[in-house]
Amino acid sequence: MAIKFTDTSVNGLKPEPSRKDYLVFDTETPSLGVRVSSSGRKTFLFQSRTKDGRSFRKALGRFGNLTVMQARNLAKLESAAMVTTLDPFAKREEDKAILRQRREADAFTLAVLLGDWEKAMAPKCRPNSLKVTLSSLTRGFAGLLAKPVAAIQVKDVSKALDLVRANSGPIAMHAAAVRIKAVFRWAYSEGHIDVNQLDDRLKLPPAGAARDRSLTEEELHRVWAAAGTLSPLRAAYVRFLMLTLVRRTEALGLRWAEITGDVWHIPGARMKQAKPHRVDLAPPAKDVLATLPRHDTSDIVFTTDGLRVMGGMQRIKVALDEALVRDGGPVMKPWTYHDFRRSGVTWLAKKGVGVDVADKLLAHKSSSLSSVALIYQQHDFAEKRAEALRMWGQFLAEGKVDTANVIPMKKQG
Repeated sequence: MAIKFTDTSVNGLKPEPSRKDYLVFDTETPSLGVRVSSSGRKTFLFQSRTKDGRSFRKALGRFGNLTVMQARNLAKLESAAMVTTLDPFAKREEDKAILRQRREADAFTLAVLLGDWEKAMAPKCRPNSLKVTLSSLTRGFAGLLAKPVAAIQVKDVSKALDLVRANSGPIAMHAAAVRIKAVFRWAYSEGHIDVNQLDDRLKLPPAGAARDRSLTEEELHRVWAAAGTLSPLRAAYVRFLMLTLVRRTEALGLRWAEITGDVWHIPGARMKQAKPHRVDLAPPAKDVLATLPRHDTSDIVFTTDGLRVMGGMQRIKVALDEALVRDGGPVMKPWTYHDFRRSGVTWLAKKGVGVDVADKLLAHKSSSLSSVALIYQQHDFAEKRAEALRMWGQFLAEGKVDTANVIPMKKQG
């Protein structure tokens, strides 16, 4: 039986209780098949013939862990390997023997497992995404890398996760737990381990409640200085994010055509509330943009090649944290890019900027108006927003601020 494989068509294959399993092959990639068991489990497999005419079959992974496109890519890689492999049966047995020897000699450590997982994921993941995930795992579980996988217990992983939480916060802890469980689940499904000791016993920690971290003035200046140790493009992005108090994706999506004079008009399609947003660019923000090159055929601002928006946000954060360790200041509590927004409006509130102006700066619904008042209150406080960002930019860039033009806003009830 053969059909054109799509995620929908494979998902629609039903088990036949009267049969242990049955095979279906892909019309687009004939060497790719899927075995449907009586329990409903669907496993992708590669099937071809050796040079001497023998039929060779190899499991690729379960549907759900693999998409159809990923399975096709793996099947094509296996086809290419068949051309150069003299005896695929002997090669398969050799691979199994190596796995057995590693486990028996306690050489199958977490570091080795992560290496195997990286190779398996390479055809399925974007390189940058895979690199960031692997880096997160090796940092978060550094104390377990040399330990045999079979000897790793739930309490070992829990202890490592506690350290992640202490160093990077609950969100990072939750992400690390999700990733290590995924690695062990893959290892079990591929036969690298006989028992998945994490699957049921390691409970995912909560991602954490809403953050209330606000950086101090000293911490803000340290981050500003640390950004100066990065490449010009990354430094400009971090400082622009701090100066404008926008979200990461809003800044990354910046286009030159959105800037008119001293004002950046963000289209509603890129805003969380789906409404256009105005950002007045203070002199330091314009200075930051002036350091960036313009690509002749591209309107993207934060880009390395003019073709796509820059990536590597996690790598930038790691580089900033490393610079903050080297700057000689006290150890900083965990912080995130999003904390810039809360830190900015907290600082502005201390300088007399009203809550309604702060809400407009952040593109939030007013926290001081009733639902009825929100309908009628349409004033955008443009002048006060511009003055607030001028003060904020002066503070970040120069370490001082002139508040002579600030008129406190009364809270409206």
